[in-house]
Amino acid sequence: MGQLICDLKDKDFMAIIGSKNGDKSTLMKVIRGLIKTFSSTVKLLGEVPRT
Repeated sequence: MGQLICDLKDKDFMAIIGSKNGDKSTLMKVIRGLIKTFSSTVKLLGEVPRT
């Protein structure tokens, strides 16, 4: 998975689109804290999701 930098403001909307095997589900699991990352930092609402 490549680098993703996203800074959404109040009432912003983001869609995740891609090919069938494009890591969309993996990205969502990382954001939700279901998969621990080793070489990156994920913050949701300014905090690292709990694993």
